[in-house]
Formats: sequence, structure tokens, C-alpha cells
Amino acid sequence: MKKNNFGLIGKTLAHSISDVLHQEIMKETGIKGSYGMFEVEPENLDKVIASMRVLNIAGLNVTIPYKQDIMRYLDEIDQKAIEIGAVNTITLKENKAIGTNTDYDGFKLCLDKAGIAISKNGFTLLGAGGAAKAVIKVLQDEQARSITIISRNPDKTKLEYPDFEVLAYEEIDEIKDKYCLINCTPVGTYPNIEECPIKKEAIKKYSNVVDLIYNPQKTKLLKLADEYCINNINGLYMLIGQALKAQEIWVSDSDFDLNNNNSRIEDIYKAMILKFNL
Repeated sequence: MKKNNFGLIGKTLAHSISDVLHQEIMKETGIKGSYGMFEVEPENLDKVIASMRVLNIAGLNVTIPYKQDIMRYLDEIDQKAIEIGAVNTITLKENKAIGTNTDYDGFKLCLDKAGIAISKNGFTLLGAGGAAKAVIKVLQDEQARSITIISRNPDKTKLEYPDFEVLAYEEIDEIKDKYCLINCTPVGTYPNIEECPIKKEAIKKYSNVVDLIYNPQKTKLLKLADEYCINNINGLYMLIGQALKAQEIWVSDSDFDLNNNNSRIEDIYKAMILKFNL
């Protein structure tokens, strides 16, 4: 079996666990390969695809702040990524750089893990940045009843998402349909673990809370959800899900199928919690 070279590009990767995660995935699934971490300055982003070809890198993940900017340098982008407006996975196939978005798949797995149903339910998103894009697409495709975006710049956000209700943070109490609250902001991530994106009282009426942050395992937001006995989940399952989907795309000759390997996903999930005390 050939050895495959993969990696992650971003501007700052010091706190990323993607290399350890992908090594765990490759060990668990029998995929032979390596996974590197490549910090790229903005002025060098246009050289990434050429570097993939020269260095024989079969696939790259893309993280902040390049999920949108990288799109202009790709040969092809699949329809899902076009509709989301962001690429987080690049595959080099027959010398063509093809972009897709596996955050979409990871978020669906995250909700399934938590038992959160999308269809005909109301969702509140905190933040409208890059992390929210795949979330919104999943909610649309699975026919959420309502999507409300809470933004620090509601006027700008309304221009980007004219079909959704967009409110300022101080207007969150006006929301009527409070089934699931999703934090798509970095507020509460390590080391600022005592920060919470909204006031304690605003959480009470939700049935479910999702925080896309995975470090710490329990953010201040999720601790408050526990306090109110609200079903909740962090972003680690989403992170694992998107990484697994990327590997499935990159190594089409492997026996790994994301939809039929729940036990493997659980094993990787438990291993990552133990490795990083998440």
C-alpha cells in the first residue's frame, strides 16, 4: 500500500491538534501516511497548490483564516463547498486541486451524537463568521424551522444572510423558538475559559446547547447548560467527523466509510479525550 502525505494549512497552528488526530485516524483505519502542519503567511497562499504538487501532498485541510481565500486558487470546487462559501479540504487528484467542505459532515455527526433533531426545530447561532457557514448549510438542508443569527454587527450580517432573522446580542431574549443554541464564536476557548458569549439567563429556555469549541471540553457556556440540566455537546465530535470525512475523500482505496464506522469514530473520540484530557 502506498504512503500518503497529508497536512493542514493555516496562519497560526500552535494550538491545533489536527496532526495527532489524523495520526490516530490513520492508525485506527489502517491508512498508511503522514500528516504535517504548515503555517502559511497570507502573501504565500497563492503558492500552496504548487507546493502540494512539488511535495507530493495528496490532501490538505484548511483552517483559519484561509477557508474562503484559498478558493480562488483551486481548479475545482464541489457544489456543497460553493453553497457554503468555504473550503476546508483540498484533494490533489489527477494533478487537479479540488476543494470541498467536510465541516458540514462533522457538524451533522455532532448533532446525531447529541440526539439533536434539526427538522422543524428552531436554532439560534451565536456568531456569523467562517465557523457558522457549514452549520447554516446543514440546518438549511435538514429543514430547520427557523435560524436566528446573533451578531455583533447585525447590519453587516443581514447583508450576507438576508433570508434569516439577525439580531444583536442584547436582543437575544426576543427569540421565541428556542430549541437549540449553537456557539460559533471563539469566546470561551482556552486560555480564556471563564468567558461566556451570552448572559447566564439567556440560556435557560433552550433544550439543547452546542459549543463548537472543544478545548476546554466544558466551556463556561456548557457548564451553565449542565447547571440548567440542558442537553449539550462540545465541538470535538465535529472536529473528528470532518477529519474522518477528509481521510475518506483522500484515500478512496481504503475500507473506511464514515457512515458505517460508528464504533471506530467512538474509539477515536475516546482516544482524543484521553490524549488531551479534553
